[in-house]
Amino acid sequence: MALFDLYKRMKHFVMPTICLTAVNLSNAQFYENNGIYLSSEINSGSYNVGVDFNVNYVYKEKYSLKLGCSGFLKKPKSTPEDYIPGVEKILSFWLSGPFDEMMNYQVGFGRVYKLNDAGTFRANISLGFGYSEFRNVVTWQKRNVFLFTRNYDVNYESYSSGSLIINPKIEFPVVSFYGLTVSPLLMISKKQTYLGIGVGQMIGIIRKKKIINH
Repeated sequence: MALFDLYKRMKHFVMPTICLTAVNLSNAQFYENNGIYLSSEINSGSYNVGVDFNVNYVYKEKYSLKLGCSGFLKKPKSTPEDYIPGVEKILSFWLSGPFDEMMNYQVGFGRVYKLNDAGTFRANISLGFGYSEFRNVVTWQKRNVFLFTRNYDVNYESYSSGSLIINPKIEFPVVSFYGLTVSPLLMISKKQTYLGIGVGQMIGIIRKKKIINH
């Protein structure tokens, strides 16, 4: 299941970043030239729903680097009209499938532009590359089952591909350690193109603390 796999794989990135961020929160000098933070987003577009997690580094509030992972799900176009999901899908909050799935591992390089003097409104224009894994439903096999279980078995086709990722973000670092994001996302691979938009949050060392002159 793509979303659960995403969590399992991303937790290895999240905890070290939280520890590194916590250490540097007490280091005033680190704020002068460096920012490091976690970002997460919920997306929708060519796939019905997706989640995105990234570790971000910003140098001098001008240049950005991100490493991350994302997962996407959509209802297969080939779903039979008489398909019955069964109780299992309801109990799993409709996340048990079957779905067409995409996992993506990415690295991005960007340029940050302040859109106001306070630094609480900025654009982070990112271009990068990724490795995408796809798992799509290809056949449906009907079965005679009890009322409360799904009435079809499915077979999947899996393949992988490199991808080009264009991800401009509008960021709102409302305080130095927390902010919000809105971002269009375009991922182009050999067999598929994803276009969508996401909303999310940032936590960590995001921007310089505001200096108050007395």
